[in-house]
Amino acid sequence: MSLPLYQLADMKVDGSHHKIFLSMPAGADGRVVVTDYNGKSTWLGGLPGASGLALSPDNQTVYVAARDLDTIVAYDTTTLTETARYHVGDGTAP
Repeated sequence: MSLPLYQLADMKVDGSHHKIFLSMPAGADGRVVVTDYNGKSTWLGGLPGASGLALSPDNQTVYVAARDLDTIVAYDTTTLTETARYHVGDGTAP
């Protein structure tokens, strides 16, 4: 299995939805690669500096620290749609 990943910052496993989230921070092309347990993958783009990941306790939301945007971006783990953006302050690089 080959994933579209050339740099890794963080990884979270969502056992409820059988997905693995892998953040790839590389410059303006920052993204989170999402793969299921069978190796089928997609990605969440537009996340420059994507680094830290966190899953909500109920596994319904994955939070991505977009370091270069000074923003935390939330995604629904079922649909992979963006649900919120939280700007955490200029120069904070979450």
